[in-house]
Amino acid sequence: MTRRRWLLMIRIILSVVVLTFLVMRVDLAQVRSQLVSASPLLMVGALALFMGRNVLQAWRWHHVIRAWQVQVPFSDLVSLIFVGASFTLILPTAAGGDLARWAMLPRDRLDRTMAAQTVFTDRLVGFAALGLLAAAALPWAWPMVPDLWARGAVAAMLPLALISLTAALRPGWIPSAWRCRVPLVRATAPWSLAPAGMAALAAHLISVAAIMMLGRALGDTTSPMVYGALLPLIWLLSMVPVSVGGLGVREGCFVALFSAAGMLPSTAMAVAGLWLLMTLIQAMVGAVVLLIWRRQSSAPTSEDDQRPTPAVIPAGTSQ
Repeated sequence: MTRRRWLLMIRIILSVVVLTFLVMRVDLAQVRSQLVSASPLLMVGALALFMGRNVLQAWRWHHVIRAWQVQVPFSDLVSLIFVGASFTLILPTAAGGDLARWAMLPRDRLDRTMAAQTVFTDRLVGFAALGLLAAAALPWAWPMVPDLWARGAVAAMLPLALISLTAALRPGWIPSAWRCRVPLVRATAPWSLAPAGMAALAAHLISVAAIMMLGRALGDTTSPMVYGALLPLIWLLSMVPVSVGGLGVREGCFVALFSAAGMLPSTAMAVAGLWLLMTLIQAMVGAVVLLIWRRQSSAPTSEDDQRPTPAVIPAGTSQ
């Protein structure tokens, strides 16, 4: 068995072990009771917010790409965001959708290097907004987050935000040895990324509101500031490539951190389960989009139709 397959198996085992541990630590009967009595209206509202968040993420990426003076149809970017969500579930890290976005950007508009730079810069802008959101919410959530480790981890996200912002706007400070391996922004002007930053912050706020709405659907009354402070940390930790798609890490961190902040463990487990359900629904939408693209790419096209469509790189192609 190859090293890559061993690593994949280890990540799958880790996800299963963490989820099994969570299931054993909570009262499943109480979790089931809360899920059955959950408000369908609030859950539908949360799903709508998640879908809107994806559109905002595409808008953020759109403004990043414009910094290179390149235009890609916004509808294509929205579709790529949803397709990326489906790849996030099967790749080793929750950031795996970035690789899918890079692979499927139309090559007649952006070459491979430029496509990688736009995705990387988009991620840096997202990190910066994530850290700023956590830093802004932490002072208000401080009395409700008694765990010192959690306080320190959330506070450490502010330097992360500043580093990400500097790397996106002024990459010259990064050592030249790293520049050879990391695609850096070549934007025409630093302030051209300001709309992307605002879109990133708005998308994170919508995500916080969506997950908080899932909690409210179950009767949770945890302060919005606690959600705003802890969720960015959970998103960041779920990107560490130790599980498949962040599965298990995301749920385990949510239950541990929100239980420490006063949420009932059964409620935290139920919210984490609903969050996973919303993620699966978005991934299903992305899978449908991917299937449509495959059919379009394999179908004969008319010479009159000159509009390029994103094409999936065939399996085995060098990346």
